[in-house]
Amino acid sequence: MNKDWELTQSRQIEDIKRGIGELSKVKQNGAMMVGAMLEKLIPGKTCLDVGCGILPLPGYMKHAPSVKFTGVDPMTGGRRDFSFVQCKAEELPFRDREFDAVLFATSIDHIEHPTRAVAECFRVLKPGGYVIVWGSFRNETDQKYIKWKQTRALALYNHPWVFTLRTIDALMIRFEREWTMDIQNSEKILIYKK
Repeated sequence: MNKDWELTQSRQIEDIKRGIGELSKVKQNGAMMVGAMLEKLIPGKTCLDVGCGILPLPGYMKHAPSVKFTGVDPMTGGRRDFSFVQCKAEELPFRDREFDAVLFATSIDHIEHPTRAVAECFRVLKPGGYVIVWGSFRNETDQKYIKWKQTRALALYNHPWVFTLRTIDALMIRFEREWTMDIQNSEKILIYKK
């Protein structure tokens, strides 16, 4: 792992200790929407949270109390109040067809090799299962997207990828997008089905 990523993680750990971790806020709009949607979509079922981060209990998990979460992330962080496995998204240590849903909660743009990660998610997802992608999706005229496309080296906050709706759909080619939920600005929740 590179030093910038490790520095970002240590800053996030300090933010959490001070109680200012953004995704730990129960009333954060995206977290509330994702949690409520998961609670309605897969009550009592399993969800693999890919790139779960270092929070003890992300806000969206608080809004989906019956969902059985398993989180994966390359960073250990600290204590977690859900099942956790340290690993990369490209190398998931789970059986085929093990999960009812897979969640990328503001994480798909952080993954080194998203094509391999999505293939792994396809493998571990049950037939008829859901992939939920929560993130910012730029339009093709957005300056951030244009800059990233020209350089492929946008490293702000360790985001090696910038997606549009067209490019995220191309990445998720093995799934069918069921619906899109707008949150604010470029932030959306995309729900795909296997």
